[in-house]
Amino acid sequence: MSNNYQRVLFEITIDPRLPVKAFAHIKELSAYDTEDEVLITSGALYRIDNIVEDIKEGFHVVQLSLASDIDYRLKEMYDYLKRTINHEYTLDSLGKILHEMGEYQHALKYYDRMMYETQLMLANCHMGIGRAMYGITSYDNALKHYEASLTIRKNELGESHSEVGISYSRVGAALCRQGEMRRSLDNLNRATKIQEQTLPSNSLELAETYNTLDFRGQQQRIVESLLGICELGNLIRE
Repeated sequence: MSNNYQRVLFEITIDPRLPVKAFAHIKELSAYDTEDEVLITSGALYRIDNIVEDIKEGFHVVQLSLASDIDYRLKEMYDYLKRTINHEYTLDSLGKILHEMGEYQHALKYYDRMMYETQLMLANCHMGIGRAMYGITSYDNALKHYEASLTIRKNELGESHSEVGISYSRVGAALCRQGEMRRSLDNLNRATKIQEQTLPSNSLELAETYNTLDFRGQQQRIVESLLGICELGNLIRE
């Protein structure tokens, strides 16, 4: 080896009683019959127990122990970092801890997850506001928030997700209340198609969509009847 590099042997001790399954015995799958191989998952936590220099062989032995998430010493380190950063145990705090440790790529993963969950929370918030507005018959505002929820859920969950079906259903309900029968039917049909594929037949959300479709049909028939009466009145006047 050159002066810039040294050989290192990692000696890992694994306690099978740990409450984690970060390893697997793969002797039967090994390409070397004489070796007793163990596969350890990437991202596993280790505790450094000791570093020993083997002068005769010319390398260092790093003695590690596979650790669990509740390892006491690691917990002490986490608690210290948490006090330093002054945040609770959240995706944000984990991201900050990883940033402090210089693990920027891992920190990005936590913040990406946080962004995803934040978007879903925002969609749920729009849905809740929409339902409240619908309850006080403010259908314009209800529709605005239902559509915002629908847009976010489609972007984050995909077109065929059950939550997207619920948003379509609520948009359809608000449009029905506004007399937008064609647009209402389009959204309700989309909702029905998604919900019938993703929800059980006794789902309350699916029943709500069916009820809205029935209500829309009643309203449509009333409108058609009124139009018929108006046309008859015009004929009589003529």
